[in-house]
Amino acid sequence: MNKILSITGLLMFQASTCFAQETYDLGEIYVSAGFQDININKTGSSVKVLQSDELKTNVFDAVNLLDAQSGIAMSSSGGVGSQTGIRLRGLSQSYVAVRVDGVDISDPTGTQNSYDFGGIMTSGFDQIEILKGSQSAIYGSEAIGGVINFKTNNSKTIGNNTETNITLGSNNTVTANIKLTQVEDSGSYALSINNMTTEGYSAKSDNDETDPYSKTEVRLVIDRNINEQLTLGATALYSEEEIDYDGFNHEFDHIDRTRSAGSIYASFDSGSITNKIKRSFSNTDRYDRNGWNKSFIGSRDVWNYTGQTIFNGANVT
Repeated sequence: MNKILSITGLLMFQASTCFAQETYDLGEIYVSAGFQDININKTGSSVKVLQSDELKTNVFDAVNLLDAQSGIAMSSSGGVGSQTGIRLRGLSQSYVAVRVDGVDISDPTGTQNSYDFGGIMTSGFDQIEILKGSQSAIYGSEAIGGVINFKTNNSKTIGNNTETNITLGSNNTVTANIKLTQVEDSGSYALSINNMTTEGYSAKSDNDETDPYSKTEVRLVIDRNINEQLTLGATALYSEEEIDYDGFNHEFDHIDRTRSAGSIYASFDSGSITNKIKRSFSNTDRYDRNGWNKSFIGSRDVWNYTGQTIFNGANVT
């Protein structure tokens, strides 16, 4: 099915003058609004794309950046790293699918599958896609409100690139990032290492104790064109977090959370059909030191197959 995304602007007319705004060529932008990446002008979804330059010049945590987008409202129980939810077009995070490099990283250890946005940073990402409105036909029932997709590598420029960044802020906040990228005709890879620590502040107005937070995250994305018919790829993510919240004793008022996720895939042509087989997984270990020292462990293992062919001049997936 061919869909067209049209953007309509408001035209202002005056009796004797007409003003035209200068236009800028952003080039072709591809988004994951379907079973495969597609030009943004050829999708019927309502899509907002945050590009690399915008991510680098904005705040280090993604919460404030997302909160500034139309149709999105963020709510937090405290400072950086505290439990943070999202509402997309009025629907809570239980109905918003979250992907990092195409992998579902929502926490399955809770009563409902959802993602805690409290500690996600913009550093190391090339693109953030926001798909507004129901995407459940592709992403499942958790995507009734929409989808937010974070991409580590979206570069098409041939060559090697190294980026480093250190940021200092209030409450003894320190963020550091290093990213290595290589793009060739035969494939590409991107490695991003991120760290953030902060003393934070108390969510209770009458408390002078702080609620510190720390996170270390490593992400890897790689793909290789074996020949004209076969492409192999893989992604990996590992993160460790320590989240403090208001309590009477530091030993019993924080959560340790470890997350590992990844995927492997093969894309190959078999005559008139382009095939893609993908396996993705995620594991979440949340240890709650609230006096009972409870551990919550959840995992997800998913296999996907996608086939694409041309039928009567149209792509069928």
